[in-house]
Amino acid sequence: MFNRLKRLFSPSNSGEARLCSLLRQYRDELPSPSARNDHQKCLSVLASILDFGFQGRSPIPNLAAYATDSCLFELACYVLSSTDFWAFNKAPDKRQKIQQILFAQLDAICSRSGFLPAEAAFSFANDRVGMYGRIASQSSGMEGLHLRLNQALKHATTHSLPPAHIDDVPPIFGDPFEALGVTKALVRWEMHRLSDMDSILCTIS
Repeated sequence: MFNRLKRLFSPSNSGEARLCSLLRQYRDELPSPSARNDHQKCLSVLASILDFGFQGRSPIPNLAAYATDSCLFELACYVLSSTDFWAFNKAPDKRQKIQQILFAQLDAICSRSGFLPAEAAFSFANDRVGMYGRIASQSSGMEGLHLRLNQALKHATTHSLPPAHIDDVPPIFGDPFEALGVTKALVRWEMHRLSDMDSILCTIS
């Protein structure tokens, strides 16, 4: 499996943003919010990752390094964890359904785009959702979550292949001003995304 992953992330493939393109296509094809079924509502939640690091379809200059498939994958895993936390607290009866849909959608988009083989995204995302869940249950709150996500994104800017276990990635101490800029961008993205997510998920049957 590792050799297959390695071939997928060869230099000729690494810059194509295939996951980003396919997810953007799916979001563009969504019907109006009032006409969406549960699967389409979940897809719109997942597609919120396209709102970080981009202005429309163009990367934001100071976040251009983070507008990659690898970074989008890490953001998607964070979104899965966030929706799980939301469902656990606000709609436990919907929790299993929402997570099943989102995990299946992420795995399908990753495999159809060629970003990861089938079932790899499911496994990698499950590892990350567990990690973020542990952080969320601690006293560090959003600050701790954003710190870990910031480090995961920084790692993703220099590695095309997501690690199977995110806990294997050591803490990264880079430019503090860059890290602060990314954290501020994450906070802005989070505030808008959480408001949308709450209004969308509460309508899922």
